[in-house]
This record gives sequence, structure tokens and C-alpha cells, in this order.
Amino acid sequence: RGGTYTYIQTQYVYVTVSSTLERVMNATASTGTAATNTAATNTAATTSNLALTILLVADPARSAAFYRDLLGLEPAEQSPIFAMFALPSGAGIGLWSAATTAPPPAAAPGAAELCFREDEVDRLHAAWAARGIRIAQAPTDMDFGRTFVALDPDGHRVRVFRPAPEESTS
Repeated sequence: RGGTYTYIQTQYVYVTVSSTLERVMNATASTGTAATNTAATNTAATTSNLALTILLVADPARSAAFYRDLLGLEPAEQSPIFAMFALPSGAGIGLWSAATTAPPPAAAPGAAELCFREDEVDRLHAAWAARGIRIAQAPTDMDFGRTFVALDPDGHRVRVFRPAPEESTS
């Protein structure tokens, strides 16, 4: 039963994500906020339309509450094993139960980062720290710009950055 149940759950998540992303992509395409796939005319087998980043989590409901507060958005889809946020950029963040994912995950949380570009890095850091969000790296200047890193309930890294100003070439 366990294998069949996991397969059915996996198919449900796939169908849910596919239908939600199709609605999101159609909406953003009509407003012009999503990038056009120029690779579609390329004869090579390539893709450049990243639509969804999935984080494997221990408790999708707990993670959905965290990201609801962090993003200021309600999930576009939510079930006991999956939640998805449709971002205004046209991309999505999925939160999928690691216990139901097939194949099982090989990497530990924190092996990748979600990165958000924001102008007010220090203000956002202060607000998140005041709310008790775990901070892995305080605001600092790096070669690419001003940044800090927070951690979600599963230890996934959430980086906020402001690019460094372009240097003048004259």
C-alpha cells in the first residue's frame, strides 16, 4: 500500500502543480511579467523557463505558514503533502513533504538557496530578526552586493541581496 499511496500522492502533486503553474503562467503572460521562452525556437533540447523551485520539507503546513508570513502571500495550492506559492515574477515555490517525494532526496536542507533581490536589505533583516526568523548570516557587503541569509524551519537558506552598484568603466 505504501508504494502505491506514495505514487498516487506524487501524481496528485504533479497534477496540482501543473494546473496551478499553467494558470499562473497564463496570467503572467497576459500581463507581460513572465519571460518569453526564446529556447522554443532552438532546435537543441534545451529549456530556460524555470517555473517552480521545490523545497523538500518535513511539515508542509508549518513551512507554508513560514513562507506565507515571509512572502506576504497565500499559497496558490495547499494539501497535506504540498503547498505552492505563485510569485508575482511568474515563478513558484513549492513545499513538498520529503517523506512522500520520489525518488527520495539525496541532499540535506541548506544545499541550495532561494535568493530574493530587495533594495532595503538591512531593514528587511531587522524586521525578520525581530520576528524570530533564524539568521545564518547578518547583513554584510560581499563582492556581488549587500546581503544576509535567513533559514526556514527545515534549514533551507533564504538569501536577500541588493546588487553592488555597477562600476564606471570611464
